[in-house]
Amino acid sequence: MNHSETQGIYWPNLAFAGTLPFIALSMLLITGSHHGLGMQGLLLALKSYGLLIVSFMAGSLWGLHLAHDSGIRRLLAITSNAAALLAWFGFLLVSDRAFLLLLAGLFVLLLLLDLPLWKQHLIDARYFRVRLLATTIVAACLIATASFASLI
Repeated sequence: MNHSETQGIYWPNLAFAGTLPFIALSMLLITGSHHGLGMQGLLLALKSYGLLIVSFMAGSLWGLHLAHDSGIRRLLAITSNAAALLAWFGFLLVSDRAFLLLLAGLFVLLLLLDLPLWKQHLIDARYFRVRLLATTIVAACLIATASFASLI
């Protein structure tokens, strides 16, 4: 492969690698397999990783807000900040189950905000497809954990 063929291959791999902690921690919590880490430790790892990643995704929208003068610029600025703050307050204030469901909802909301960006060609179709699949995986893991993990 030449440089133009390999350019951009790394980011889908990073996106899917980013789903692995959600998958692994959810499976461990649902099955009750803590391998010495303790169920509360696994839950804290899932919650804090989710907080980190949802804040990162919200920050990427903030970056798009700064880089493009699109019709949804104000919406991106407000929702990216609101999503990160809501996640942080949720982490501090709500039950474990409610927080996992809140995170799932925030990941879906951030994906829905990418939809008009894709339609306006501000993000490309490949990026949107990767986001769609990664968000589906993450939201499914969070919802399954909130629904089936016995400690929550």
